[in-house]
Amino acid sequence: MSAAKIVGVVCGLVLLVGGFLGVAVSLFAIFDPAGTQMADDASPFGPPPSLLSSVAILVFYLGACAIGFFLTWRSPRKPSMSA
Repeated sequence: MSAAKIVGVVCGLVLLVGGFLGVAVSLFAIFDPAGTQMADDASPFGPPPSLLSSVAILVFYLGACAIGFFLTWRSPRKPSMSA
């Protein structure tokens, strides 16, 4: 296994795990926006995040999961035999 493949797999796993954690928090923010706002120590009684911002964050983390999945599970490229 080449060094580039190992680095790609490690980066993919980091993105995949981080993306899954972000998706979980984003879904929690969508279903319980007041509870998410109460976890903000800077402004615990402020307005909760809007649905649009929570969905945008969810889409961002789903994209990170997709990129991580691609980097982790892509097949190794075979060397071309061009002459």
